[in-house]
Amino acid sequence: MKNAILQFHTKAKLDRRAAGQAVPAFQSRKTILALLAVSIFAATAHAGLSTIASVSQISIQILIEACRFFFAVLQIFGR
Repeated sequence: MKNAILQFHTKAKLDRRAAGQAVPAFQSRKTILALLAVSIFAATAHAGLSTIASVSQISIQILIEACRFFFAVLQIFGR
């Protein structure tokens, strides 16, 4: 038994020049890759930003304590 070949018929008129200028595969791959990267960033942005905020808050507290320590040392041993 032979495989049936289905033919596609359309009523729309296709411009042969435009059909030859289809989007290359690598451009669509780049678009899909960019969309994937943006969606991953959007999904992880909240966790990443909260981590950065907590780390920066801790670093600011450490900096303030170090400044207080050096100010106390300056008052004791300074002129």
